[in-house]
Amino acid sequence: MRLLAKLAWISSLVVAAATYPVVAILAAGATDAYIIAAKSPELVKFNEDSFDAREPKETDVAYRKRVMEIYGNPIDYTTPVVFVTKEKFIRPPKAPELILLPVDKQKGENPLQVKSLYFFAKYVAMGSGASFAVFLALFFFLRKPEAKPAPVP
Repeated sequence: MRLLAKLAWISSLVVAAATYPVVAILAAGATDAYIIAAKSPELVKFNEDSFDAREPKETDVAYRKRVMEIYGNPIDYTTPVVFVTKEKFIRPPKAPELILLPVDKQKGENPLQVKSLYFFAKYVAMGSGASFAVFLALFFFLRKPEAKPAPVP
């Protein structure tokens, strides 16, 4: 039993110590993309055909917003996401610096965001830290009692 308690507290300590480094490694490979509500392929095709790049000179922000409107509802900020295949991202030919990720919430598409990883990492680290304390206390509680010396006659 003492061996199991030792394995448990060592495992808990490893999980608690490794949680944030693992999340940081995953976050390093994240892709910053504009997550937009996806439009139907027919509507995207229509918008691409009717897009006029020769309109009066506008700011870069306004132009990028118009390009994003081709594929979905535009937003003003990027979101780092992980575990999304490269085929899901769109790099519009009219603004290749943009990385768009069309998401259809009605189909249950929810890309894993880096902020979600850090949110759950906090609870994993706290839970494994608490289990570390419990199993370490159990380990010391189960130690073998010292043998009493035999009385001297």
